[in-house]
This record gives sequence, C-alpha cells and structure tokens, in this order.
Amino acid sequence: MLHQRLPAEPSTVSQPPRPRLEAPPRGPAEAGGAANGTAEPSTGLALAIPALCALCLLWPAAWNGYPLVFADTGTYLSQAMHRYLGWDRPVFYSLAILPLHLGLDTRPVVLAQSAVAIFVLDLTRRAFRLPLGWLAVLTLFLADCTALPWFVSELMPDLLTPLAILSLGILVFAPAAFRPGQLWTLTALAAFAIAAQQSSVPLSCAMLGLAVPARFLCGRTARWLASGSARDTATQRTEDTPTQPTHRASAWGARAMVQRGRPFARPRASGLTATMLPLLAPCAAVAAMMSVNAIGLGRVSISPFGNVFLLARVVYDGPGMDVLRRDCPTTHWGLCPYLDRFPSLSDEFLWNRDSPIVLAGGHKAVSRDAGAIVAAAVRAEPSRILRAAWDNTLQQLTAFATGDGLEPWPDQVGTRIDRDFPAAEQDRYRNALQQRGALAVPPPLQALHRAAALGGIAAALALLPLAWRRHRAAALFLALSLSVLPASAAITGALSTPHDRYQSRVVWLPACVALLTAASLARRAAIAGGSSGQAIGPAGPWMFPATWPPETQVPVGDGQTPSTRMRHAATEDAIAGPIAPTGVVLEGIGDTFDGSMARTRNEYATSETPCGVPMAAMRASNEATESPAMGAAAHFRDPAPAAP
Repeated sequence: MLHQRLPAEPSTVSQPPRPRLEAPPRGPAEAGGAANGTAEPSTGLALAIPALCALCLLWPAAWNGYPLVFADTGTYLSQAMHRYLGWDRPVFYSLAILPLHLGLDTRPVVLAQSAVAIFVLDLTRRAFRLPLGWLAVLTLFLADCTALPWFVSELMPDLLTPLAILSLGILVFAPAAFRPGQLWTLTALAAFAIAAQQSSVPLSCAMLGLAVPARFLCGRTARWLASGSARDTATQRTEDTPTQPTHRASAWGARAMVQRGRPFARPRASGLTATMLPLLAPCAAVAAMMSVNAIGLGRVSISPFGNVFLLARVVYDGPGMDVLRRDCPTTHWGLCPYLDRFPSLSDEFLWNRDSPIVLAGGHKAVSRDAGAIVAAAVRAEPSRILRAAWDNTLQQLTAFATGDGLEPWPDQVGTRIDRDFPAAEQDRYRNALQQRGALAVPPPLQALHRAAALGGIAAALALLPLAWRRHRAAALFLALSLSVLPASAAITGALSTPHDRYQSRVVWLPACVALLTAASLARRAAIAGGSSGQAIGPAGPWMFPATWPPETQVPVGDGQTPSTRMRHAATEDAIAGPIAPTGVVLEGIGDTFDGSMARTRNEYATSETPCGVPMAAMRASNEATESPAMGAAAHFRDPAPAAP
C-alpha cells in the first residue's frame, strides 16, 4: 500500500526537524476562506454581509416608498394572475413573481430580485478569488455609482439581462471554482433570465459566440504553456542536481504546480458537463419560449409577433413608409387606410390607443402583414436600412441615462393594482413618490452614474492588456463586459427603438468587472511581492492560482533556506509534503520514497565532487545559481501558515 511507510535505514547525518503544514481545504475557491490564504469568516458574518448588501441595493424603492414601476409592470403582474399570454412579453417573469406577491404585496418581489443580484455578484467575486469583504466594497460602489439599484427596485425583468451575462461568463470562464450543484443552479438562473425577455435571446447567443471560442483558444494556449514549462523544468540544469531521483521529484512537483495553477483548470464537474452548461442555458430558454408560444398562441416561435417591432423600426426609418405608399393601392394591407394618421414617434405608433395599429385590428392582426412589409422594404432599400441601423446603434450606445420611465403610469399599472390587489397595497402604491409625480433621479446622481460608466469602460480597456498577461480569465471577463455594450445597442436600438433604459441596464458591467480585476491583480501582486518565487517558464505569473498565500522564509536548524532544502534535501519533502497554495497533498506517493531517500541523503552528505571538494561546501554555490523553476518550487515547501 502506498500509505504504509517503508522502513528507512538509520541516518548517519542528523537532520533538523522540518515543520509540516496542514494543506488548505480543496473546496471551491470561496474568497475569504482558507483556500485564499485568509481567515475563514464565521457563519454569521458570511450570512450578514450578503444580507446587508442586498438591502443596500433597495434604497430607490425605500426612497420612493414603493417598488418602482414601468409601463410593462401591469402586464407582468396580471399575466400569471389572469392566465393569459401577452403578445409582446414572455410569461416566465410573471410566473416567477406570482408566488412572491400573491396578489397582496409587491415588496417581496424586489427583495427577491436584490437577493438574486447579490447571489450572482458574490459568485462573480468568488470567480475572481477575492475575500468576502470585496462583496461589500463592490455592492457599495454599484449602489452609489451605477443604475443597478434602480433596476433591482423595479418590478421589471430588466435586471435579469446583466445577471444573465455575468452568469454565462462564470459558466464559461470559471467553472473550476464551483461545485457541480452551484454550476447547475447558475445554469437554471441564466436560462430563466434569458427566457424572461425576448431581447436576451440574441444577446446571450452573441455573447456565447464570442466567449466560448475565446475560452477554448485561451485554454489550449494555457495547456500548451503549462506542458512546455513542465518540460523545460524537467530538463534544465541537470548538472546542478546531486541525484537523479531528487531532480525528477522537483520536476514532478513543478509540473503539478503549473498544472494546478493554470487559469483554466479542469472543473469539478465532468468535462462534458462543464462544457455544455453554458450552451444549455440559452437552449433551455429557447425551448421553453417556443413550447409556451406553441401551446398558448399556436405559433412555434420565440417571438410570435415580434415582427411588429421591426415594422415600426423600418417605417420610422423611412423605407417602410415608402413601401406602404408605393404598394398600398395593390396590396391592401391592414395599415393602408390609415397612412395619413401615423403619429410622429414609433412609440406612439406601437402603444397609443388611437394608433394605426389599434385601428387596423391590433398588434396580432398587423403582425400578419408586418413580415411582407419589412421584406419589401429590405429588398427596395437595403443600404438605407443598414445606415439607419448603424445610426440607431450609435444613438443607443450613447444613451444610458438613469431613470428612464419613472412616470406615474396610471392607466398601464394603476388600473391593474386597483383591480387585483387589496386596499392596503393600493394605498401604498398611490402614496409613492413616483405615483405623485415627485420621483426623479437628481442631476448630480445622473452625472455620477455617467462618469462611473465611462470611467469603468476606460478602466476595463486599460486593464485588459495587463490582465491578459497575468490573469487570463479576468481578461476574458473584461472583454465580455465590453463586448456586451455594442451587442446590446445593436439588438435593442437597431431592431427596436433607442431608449436609455436598454443601455443603462448593462452599461455598469465594465465598471463592475474592472473593479474586481483591479482588486484581483493587486492582490496577486501583493502576494507575489511578499515571496521570493518566480513564475515557471514563459507562462508568466498569471499561471499561478490566486490562492497562493504570502510566503516567509522559515528558519531551519542547519541554517539552510527553504529553496536550498528543496534542492538538496529529501525527495519526499518535494512530493509528499502539503502543497499549500493549491491544496495538493501527495502523502501516499511520497511515503514510498522515505527509505531510499534516507540513503540518498546520507550518501550525498558524505560524498565529494570529482575535484575533491565536499558536497556540503557546494551548497552556497548551488543556492546562488539556483534556477527559477527550483526557486518557484521552493515556495511550495514551507510557507508561513495563514492567520487563523
């Protein structure tokens, strides 16, 4: 058995006792725990910090005196209660919030939304391997400087769009940091977030189309660098090693160190599961949306009547109106009798009660002609449509003011509250600042949000090259948070109508990821600055895990430094001892070497070089010429124990 210690021959050279440290737990990298070299927080503290953070994100609702509402809020409240499907909004968010409000009180809905937001932010913090205290720092920053709390406090699914992006980023870039159960939970949450809004489907597919290939390519690069570094370590400076077994053990330990420290380590879930989970979320969302629409509306489609939004876009960009005026005498579309009654804005065309759409029979009736009108406009003037889409995308990209849609909405929401909720809830709703027309985002806060968004984008761009060299997973998170901005602008602006709320719900992502990246890089730099080790080979310091604890030189009885003992002492210490930064404990393998290594140590201590110089006199020279690989391996010998 490997775990049975073999008898060792008596040693003729006394060896100083070598301290042996307990390895940190190999659980998921929960920053703030022992795996990150910091003290494990108490259970009460681990629960209190997220709870307080969740309350911090609800300050707009507390200020208003009621959860914020938008024009679509009435539909989301009533769909599940009255069992109907809206023509333009998926039913999943309505079904999810029904058990929370039960037709009695809407405040539990925003409480749950805040808890979900903190849950995803905490998982993102863990993916960057930061202590629990950074969740509080991140939450305070987002609550004060971004529009996130305004979406958390609103009875709308807009919050779920950025949470879906963060969830997919975790599933693609950091699955190794979490247990399979956590990954499945995150996948289910991402699927629900995607299904809650139609625009999230193309956005999530576009992000996965960028993230999955990037992760695959970077993973291949990391494995190539790790294998190359291990091969270099196994072959360099063989003439300096006193015995072949010691050198093999050192190279083996260095290889294990590199492989365990690579940024895309094998996840705790199986390889196939970890690869498929990010793709499962949008697939499940699409399947659910198509199934519900097929059963409830008789159309197997993600958005059965979504072509009405495209119709409004091409009509008010110009080509669609030209097609109507040209072809109405021969086609007799439903909108043709009302060409002289088109309002000046596309939103009025879509939503006014006296709009041509309503007069022509409603959105579902107009949807039958919308596809033909849009197709005719694309065939007639494709370049003009592309130019209009580009202009709308740019307009949406720069429109992200906080507080879009804070009107009272008495007809769209107030009538639903009066019909479906008790008198106490009606009183709370009417007494809120928003329903009295007294709620608005102060101009200084608007300016702060805009400055934080632009500063976050600039910081993400500035950190990207450094993170690419030192923390590949963080670099990919930065790239994802930046790429979501033009993608979201193109989907919502070019295909629908530019509105501030569309872009403001995702514009805070670069600032969030940039803050976590800066903290992670600073933490790594501080840890590396407190140790004398170097990265192995061409991989660079980003190859090392973020859980590497600070290193101190532990004095030993014979005056040797840890790296010298790693170089010349027993091989079992290079293999069997706990590798504290990565939690790799190889006791069983090392125990089989004890007897033979005792003999090797005795022979080496009493031997001489071919020139007659005692080997003991060569230690100082070997220490001075020690290779970077052996110096890095020394860090895995005797690190200072973490503070309890």
